[in-house]
Amino acid sequence: MQYLEKVPIEIRDAIQSLSTDAVWAVFVAITLEGESYFTELKNRFAANPRQMDRILKKLVDGGLVAKKIQKLEDIGDRRKVYYETTRFGRKLLSTLYDIVLPPEKPTSIAAGTKTSEKTGTKTPYSTKSVTILVSEEAEHRKWVM
Repeated sequence: MQYLEKVPIEIRDAIQSLSTDAVWAVFVAITLEGESYFTELKNRFAANPRQMDRILKKLVDGGLVAKKIQKLEDIGDRRKVYYETTRFGRKLLSTLYDIVLPPEKPTSIAAGTKTSEKTGTKTPYSTKSVTILVSEEAEHRKWVM
């Protein structure tokens, strides 16, 4: 376990909290949709209350999502509690996207041509995967803060 100490516990906890597809889905939903109440999330995912409670607890314990209230007098009223992605959660997801998705391609590549540095001529090539990656990155950039 000598190498384990080289990774901060906060990072390990965050990654470990994303242990299932259901947890990932709720994390992404809260990140994309913004603040969400328990009942909204439970209904959106057609989950039973215990299942949603476990998922949200994992996300809160991992530091990816914060459990909040609007006013101090709302403490204890579960109907007034909402969940919001933390700055750490947004940065982690953004960093993961940046690692997986390549940087934005120059216009000539996205258009399906490659310009030769020596001759300056444009050569067409298949752009199916490039187009997909560019559009995913554009979609990603819409919501990452």
